[in-house]
Amino acid sequence: MKKQIAVILGVLLAVMTVFPGVRSLAAEAEPTSPGPSENTTAARIVDKEQEKAQTESELQNAEQSKQNLEQAKIQLEGYLGELNAKLQEISGNIGQLEQQISGKLQEIDTIKADLDKAKTEEKEQYEDMKKRIQYMYEKGSLGMYSMLLSGQSLSEVISRSEYIAKISKYDRDMLQKYQDTKNRIQENEDALVKQQKELSGMEGQLKAQEAELEKTVAATGENIKKHEAEIAAAELQIQNYEQQIAKQEAELSDLQAIQEAEAIASSSSEVAEAAAKAQEIASGLKDKMSQLGIQVPETVVPTYGEAYAATATDLVLMATIIYVEAGIEPFEGKCAVGACVMNRVRSPEFPNSILGVIYQPGQFTPVTTGRFALALAQGVPDECYRAAQMALDGYNNIGDYLYFRTPNGRVSGLQIGGHIFHDGHVF
Repeated sequence: MKKQIAVILGVLLAVMTVFPGVRSLAAEAEPTSPGPSENTTAARIVDKEQEKAQTESELQNAEQSKQNLEQAKIQLEGYLGELNAKLQEISGNIGQLEQQISGKLQEIDTIKADLDKAKTEEKEQYEDMKKRIQYMYEKGSLGMYSMLLSGQSLSEVISRSEYIAKISKYDRDMLQKYQDTKNRIQENEDALVKQQKELSGMEGQLKAQEAELEKTVAATGENIKKHEAEIAAAELQIQNYEQQIAKQEAELSDLQAIQEAEAIASSSSEVAEAAAKAQEIASGLKDKMSQLGIQVPETVVPTYGEAYAATATDLVLMATIIYVEAGIEPFEGKCAVGACVMNRVRSPEFPNSILGVIYQPGQFTPVTTGRFALALAQGVPDECYRAAQMALDGYNNIGDYLYFRTPNGRVSGLQIGGHIFHDGHVF
């Protein structure tokens, strides 16, 4: 019974729009095969496969570009670390040189004070010596001789002579000593000034290196930021390519399903005959089923929960949409799709019937591509009917969610099997 209903629904609801060749197939004595054309499903499959291959190639290039950018960023970060270490080292060296220069300046100040003191002592000694020499010359030679000969004995004369010689020698020695001290201090001052200039020159060179390094560090930091922005752009491009490939795979799958449906439509005399009968009878679905001898119950008896007053047609439609959307999902995933359909039926945002919800334009891709019609014509597994019955009986395992899709990282919600059930918000 379910298969008969499915065949009739498939013929009445979708065959004439999905399989445009069926009408001519029923009218002509012998079916004809379409010739090669750019509009054939096979040609569209080839085009879509080429398009997908091109996108995959672009995805691979984008991933390689991202990998290269990440490697370059790692190298730049290492280089920046080396630059910062070198900058820190130079800064430390500049600090040490500044301390050394400060020390040299203090030493120069100290030695200048010593030099001033030595110059003063030299001058004082020189003045003292001049006074003594002046005294001796003012007394004259006779006075000197008189002083020497006024001694009471030869030994006293000799002592006085030696005293005079010692005084002269002392004056000469002290003058020479002060001069040597002054010269030595001057030499030390000159050496310190030279060292201070050398240290200042080294400080200037290090500060120039520091300034150049700071420029390089800033440029490297900007380069790293540029690479980070390029990596983010590459990641977004990769995500777009992945989404594009997923879409192309779905479109390929739909085209292949259409191709299978076209093959069935062109080779199955049963489908052609059913299409011809459906075309002849344009009245309601119940009348068509009645003429074919199919008894359609008005409602499906609920088993539990808040049930929906469903007809056998609703059950077939629900089982089929569950199959094309969640055929490979676990049983809970099939029930979740059914619950989502029922949530829409009960929502004021959507049509208030199962038929209206399923055939609402732009909502279910398999309906648009023809996979739904093909499944109606071929029938679906009993497990899908069990899930459909549970949904009609009020079983709900997803709450109030009205939408579902495969995970893509841009929606959040409840994941059951390979689907995310969500409220339609995309972030």
